[in-house]
Amino acid sequence: MLRLSLTAFSLSWTLLICNVSRSYAQERQGYLVAAPSVFRAGVEESVSITIFNARAETRVQVQLSVKGQTVAHSHSSVLDKGTVKLKVPSGLRGQAHLKVWGNRHLAEGGYIFHNYTTVTVESKGTAVFIQTDKPIYKPKHKVLINVYTVTPDLRPVNDKIEAYVLDPRGSRMVQWKSLKSVCCGVVNMSFPLSDQPVFGEWFIFVEVQGHTYNKSFEVQKYVMPKFELVIDPPRYIRDLNSCERATVRARYTFGKPVTGKLTVNMTVNGVGYYRHEMGHPVIKNMEIKGSANFSLCVKDMMPLDVADHFRGTVSIWASVTSIDGSRQTTFDDSTPVHKQLIDIKYSKDTRKQFKPGLPYKGKIEVTYPDGSPADEVRVRVKAELTPKDNVYTSELISKDGQATFEIPSIPTAAQYVWLETKVTSIDGKTVGDQYLPSYLSISSWYSPSRCHIQIQSPSITLKVGQEAEVALKSTCPCNFTLHYEVASRGNIILSGQQPANLTASHRGKRATVTFDKNIHTTHLPPSASGSSSQVEMDSCVTYLRFPVSHSMAPLSRLLVYYVRENGEGVTDSLQIPIQPDFENQVSVSLSTNESMPGDPVTLRVRGEKGSCVCVATVDKSLYLLKPDFQLSPDKVFKELADFDVSDAFGIPKDDGHFWWPGLSSKRRRRSSVFPWHWDITKDARFAFTESGLVVMTDMVSLNHRQSGGMYTDEAVPAFQPHTSTLVAAMHSRPTTRAEKRRRTFFPETWVWHCLNVSSETGEADLRLDVPDSITSWVTEAVGLSEEKGLGLAKRVELRTFKPFFVDFTLPYSLIRGEQTKVPLTVYNYLPTCSEVHVKVSVPKGIKFVGHPGKHHLTRKKCVAPGEATPTSIVLSFTELGSANITARAIAYSEPSCCSDGLQTGKTGNDVDERRTPTGLDYVRRTVLVEPEGLPREYTYSVFFCPNERIHISTPNKYEYQYVKKPAKMNQFQVAVKTHNDAHFALSASPHDSAEMLEIVLGGRQNTRSWISLGKMGEPLVSASTPGILSWDEFRSFWISWKGGVVQVGHGLHPSNESVILHWAGQFPGQVRHIGFSTGWGSVGEFKIWRKEDSDENHNEAFTLGVPHNMVPGSERATAFMIGDVMGPTLNNLDKLLRLPFGCGEQNMIHFAPNVFVLKYLQKTRQLSPEVENEATDYLLQGYQRQLTYKRQDGSYSAFGERDSSGSMWLTAFVLKSFAQSRGFIFIDPEELRAAKSWLIKHQRDDGSFPAMGRILNKDLQGGIHGKVSLTAYVVAALLETGITTEEEKVAVAKAKDFLESNTYSADDPYTTALSAYALALLRSPYAPLALRRLNHMAITQDGLTHWSLTGSTMTDEDTFMGFSDGLSQSVVSAEVEMTAYGLLTYTLLGDVASALPVVKWLSQQRNALGGFSSTQDTCVALQALSEYAILSYVGGVNLTISLASTNLDFQETFELNRDNKKLLQSAKIPSIPTGLFVSAKGEGCCLMQIRCVLQRT
Repeated sequence: MLRLSLTAFSLSWTLLICNVSRSYAQERQGYLVAAPSVFRAGVEESVSITIFNARAETRVQVQLSVKGQTVAHSHSSVLDKGTVKLKVPSGLRGQAHLKVWGNRHLAEGGYIFHNYTTVTVESKGTAVFIQTDKPIYKPKHKVLINVYTVTPDLRPVNDKIEAYVLDPRGSRMVQWKSLKSVCCGVVNMSFPLSDQPVFGEWFIFVEVQGHTYNKSFEVQKYVMPKFELVIDPPRYIRDLNSCERATVRARYTFGKPVTGKLTVNMTVNGVGYYRHEMGHPVIKNMEIKGSANFSLCVKDMMPLDVADHFRGTVSIWASVTSIDGSRQTTFDDSTPVHKQLIDIKYSKDTRKQFKPGLPYKGKIEVTYPDGSPADEVRVRVKAELTPKDNVYTSELISKDGQATFEIPSIPTAAQYVWLETKVTSIDGKTVGDQYLPSYLSISSWYSPSRCHIQIQSPSITLKVGQEAEVALKSTCPCNFTLHYEVASRGNIILSGQQPANLTASHRGKRATVTFDKNIHTTHLPPSASGSSSQVEMDSCVTYLRFPVSHSMAPLSRLLVYYVRENGEGVTDSLQIPIQPDFENQVSVSLSTNESMPGDPVTLRVRGEKGSCVCVATVDKSLYLLKPDFQLSPDKVFKELADFDVSDAFGIPKDDGHFWWPGLSSKRRRRSSVFPWHWDITKDARFAFTESGLVVMTDMVSLNHRQSGGMYTDEAVPAFQPHTSTLVAAMHSRPTTRAEKRRRTFFPETWVWHCLNVSSETGEADLRLDVPDSITSWVTEAVGLSEEKGLGLAKRVELRTFKPFFVDFTLPYSLIRGEQTKVPLTVYNYLPTCSEVHVKVSVPKGIKFVGHPGKHHLTRKKCVAPGEATPTSIVLSFTELGSANITARAIAYSEPSCCSDGLQTGKTGNDVDERRTPTGLDYVRRTVLVEPEGLPREYTYSVFFCPNERIHISTPNKYEYQYVKKPAKMNQFQVAVKTHNDAHFALSASPHDSAEMLEIVLGGRQNTRSWISLGKMGEPLVSASTPGILSWDEFRSFWISWKGGVVQVGHGLHPSNESVILHWAGQFPGQVRHIGFSTGWGSVGEFKIWRKEDSDENHNEAFTLGVPHNMVPGSERATAFMIGDVMGPTLNNLDKLLRLPFGCGEQNMIHFAPNVFVLKYLQKTRQLSPEVENEATDYLLQGYQRQLTYKRQDGSYSAFGERDSSGSMWLTAFVLKSFAQSRGFIFIDPEELRAAKSWLIKHQRDDGSFPAMGRILNKDLQGGIHGKVSLTAYVVAALLETGITTEEEKVAVAKAKDFLESNTYSADDPYTTALSAYALALLRSPYAPLALRRLNHMAITQDGLTHWSLTGSTMTDEDTFMGFSDGLSQSVVSAEVEMTAYGLLTYTLLGDVASALPVVKWLSQQRNALGGFSSTQDTCVALQALSEYAILSYVGGVNLTISLASTNLDFQETFELNRDNKKLLQSAKIPSIPTGLFVSAKGEGCCLMQIRCVLQRT
């Protein structure tokens, strides 16, 4: 509830002023160059050049270079003051050199200089605003989108735009490539929602120049609210013991009051520090007619025993059910309840620094809890150097919510001063201890000459177009030339100068300034200060004037600077607010602001000539659903705030304030709020830094004090109050026209149109017919012009109304077969009482309950003037789909009817003929009829790669697995992964025979290869091939038997150079089958020819069945295809890279994620050389550090030898991380061996690994508790490192037995997930069982799968001041970790289809930094995601997939290629049950999912 104030957009501009004394001026020339410290890609930046005492024009050149390459250069001629504009190319980011030359070619008379400095290039050079027509959509609605791309000065950018839309499950539903603007930089997009979209929050992503922007919208089943409900509570609670009055107002969107029943439920809840304090609820029920009042007594609702400093709000829920049956609920918590009635804080223009010798002015804002000004409050201000050394005390009385104080002089030696402000009395009554003081630390400026200048804040906000006049005070004489710069939104806007004679003539009155001669840090008490020796100096005031332009808004920074004779620079800077305003003045108007349905209206827009204006008109009800969904000036200027680089040091960010009850205790106040010390004096350079500028000069000295520490002073005022705003309802005049129009057109968006404004008149018109809704229409307009940029129009409303009408109150959908009471309301705003005849008609498929066989029903009502009278009909619906209901109403003026009811008996037709109707209305509404029963959803997933190579896994057993070879094949390529002994058989039959030819690669412990006849026959030819095979990677070979010559060679294709074995003997048999085998201590993996070499297409057939208890007509099926199964790739991971430090555990906390980030980026083809180099350096340093925590026995612990024993867990973690980092840095194999042997040495007889050593950081260990999970973890670490020796094989076999015997005992998902992963790594026959148990524990919802300790989903509570409670943190962390182990298991087994929902869940769990919630889960999650990436990464996708149903009513072909592989394509399957044929051909893989939704009885 914090207010957004102007500081949030600290778009600053800077004013810089320089002075040169006369005598000095004759002697020496010099220059000063100021430039933004951040350059933006695609933006034209200004560099300001000042040349002192110029004798002739100087040609100045400026260039920007990145990594030695010049990327931009420009030049200009400057006499004494000027700017050089430099356009930065798009797509750059990082550090750059800015170089400046003066008179590089040594021309006559110019000043010669050269300098350079480092600036940052930021890739974001544009602001993007995404506008949707509505904040919320129903199924089948069309989503309309406009995108405005502008530069920091709001000019259009006509760059290439890419956009896509994600549904709540993270699937890409639609995408647009290379969008072009319709007019003037505006891009239009639209897409329809299906009839079964995923409900929830959808996101539109727009990519421009490598930056991504987004906006969300909701998809829900909703009904438009008919009326607006507003709570008008007291602004704040003045006395906690008395009652206040509050009001609820209810008005229809067409402006008339609502009659109905009101329920109010209210309580007091704490906020901030007190947010856990809940009050007692109070409920009130009453009637409402337009508005209702109720009393609000805080004393009945307060939480028990609240503290003196309690802060809370009154939470009010109001719910109105109107007589027409519609219901609205609203909530308000804008009324603060503070035990402390007054809030004080330092105003934004109170400076954080003081200038010795000049008075220090401060302003305190004194407000009530709602932020309104409080008067007659006495405030005590104290300034002290130390708690005992007071330099100023004053008592002030607030007026207009403000109290201003001025400290005449602060001792020169003071480095910083503490200001303490406290409320002492209100309206003359002394207050107690519940009023806490507010503190601010202000620091000193240092100048060797003690010359200072200070800009005075303007008393009013400056407006665009006027001339600003700014006063300056100086401790030294005012005879200087002013040079000034104005910088805004990160760029220099204006340069100028004011000569010395002008400056001096502006001089104000003389003033006495005192300087303290004592430079010691001890000070006399204030009473004695008069006796200390003082020096009087001359002080003066001067003024500077300059024009205020659009690009300076909304906040300005002013920088002041002059040069003394010795070259010393004297500076100051200040922020000044400027009223934001658009240069492009856009307005929209309607030919009338009241109309009847169907009336013609003209909508006229005015804007900059030749600009493009986009108009949106929507039903006001949408604003009730989501008030601030449209673009507003606030949002535009807030986005521009991101371009500002001036330091926000001086501005307390409003939402950054925190408040703590402990602040009142004197003893703790400094340590609790300011636990640091720093060197805080400011020198001349600080003004530049603070303004976001870099400076180069050969003459002006700016660094007077080397400041080492950090600069972090921040005000600590009390908690911020909040405000609420009310929207006034519109009043209306009655109309008397009867209207025969049939009302059938009820859109939610009426106008969505971009117009080209005429370049002659600056106007454009749109002629429209008003829709049939009785409501108010809200029109907004956004204009964009090449010359004047972006502009927003003020909203206008059009009220559509007729004095007599009827309407139904229908829900979003109805259930077939159920009887539904449909309210029908007659609204009579005619001046007289009316007798109303309503005739309701329904089509076939809808029945009137109680009136069988009828399709029309008539009702008669008397309705008083200004009243709405309800009636209702009961209907039952027998057909699914959309159904129309029609009502026709006729009103006759009948004053007697209201007085004596309907007994007048005038029902005969003869009477009706003679009467003239005073009102007519005809309305047709549509309602959706849905099937009965309980909804069920089934998903069938198939992952297929038609062109994939056939994969064979062979056990450690010398038995051949035979595969029939394709007919015409006489050679093939094979990729092998095994330790030793890869055997191939070329055979006529699918079993061993004496005639077959056997080829052995890497036999005799991977040293020799040979060809022999028959199994284990004598070698016919052999060769020495040491290390030919590897278990770490697939190695490729080819085998050929053309023309009776058998050859074997390295690589992908046969060639004479790559031959290993060649045998030209007579090969007797036919080759029809090929056998593959390993043995002699090794398992193996073979990848052979592609599936489609043996068969044309990849074909699959399956049946979509339905359960027997399905509700007929409710079944719907959709097929989805996606080519990029990487799912949502994680980006920005390079932000996670850290330099390792700290003890043995902390070092690993930082080391391990680097390994997995690198691996992930490498596997997903996202690794850039810069990131790789940075990360490799970190790994090398972390590796060296970690070895210092190694114990002599080879184990690791937090403090190495200082711990009593090594840690089982940490040693396994180090082993695993080191092994994974082997691909990036050198790891000594001896270190790995030592760690492995220590682990194995401590293995128990039952095969388990015991917990040894201590773990300091539980977060690091993750969820590993208990023998089974630790054993699984250690085994996984051993297997990931690689098993070589006999001893290691025995240890792993023992652990395997232990895990297999404990498969059933693991009952929590964590242990199950870790065991399943370890068993899958071990290729245990128990792995499928463990996986089944794991699947059984999975939580699947909304297309996402994960595992949880609690068995249900966690909701994360809001965290207080950034610290969440330990419990939820560790629970979330364990959920991520066990889910990642689940994913690792799926990937090991190659099950991409089951893995994708897990990947989606994991990628949604990342925190703002890109990691997960702890080290361990980050490591495991990144490991799992990178393994998944290897499995699912498909280089090129070029697939054609055909789907056809056996019902012969469906055939669809999907094309998947590089451009659309991330897009989720879908097609509806018209009828189920059915069989489906899928046939695919081409390169790459794809995931097909068929989703069936139906209702069951």
